[in-house]
Amino acid sequence: DSAGVAVAEPEVVIPEAGRTQVVDVLVERMTEQGYRVSGVDDFHLQFERPAGLTDRFLGYSSIRVTFMLLDTSAGLRVRTEMASIRTLEDGSEETVTLKGGKNASEIQRTLDTVKHAIAAGSQSPPMPRPN
Repeated sequence: DSAGVAVAEPEVVIPEAGRTQVVDVLVERMTEQGYRVSGVDDFHLQFERPAGLTDRFLGYSSIRVTFMLLDTSAGLRVRTEMASIRTLEDGSEETVTLKGGKNASEIQRTLDTVKHAIAAGSQSPPMPRPN
């Protein structure tokens, strides 16, 4: 686990986990944190939520979190990419990759919780509270 450890790009390997089970628990956890599902395919699960006050002040409208689901010999590896999104006047998007910080710590705690929930055979343990 990563408790108390600074993390740049949240990641976890979940042994003996089914892809559907991981997706179901991730959707549950992320929606509890105010995210909505914005994209899904066989290998990616993408969420967005409105940007916080500081990001909005800088012109960013939302935070996007993309989980990549990779089968490995050790289990299902879940890697994360995060970005602040700014919608331009022409409708296109400008993204700034986020590494580390509060958002990364929050997502790492979520991944750790998902791993423990699946290991325990439960999909609904209480979420850890931020420090």
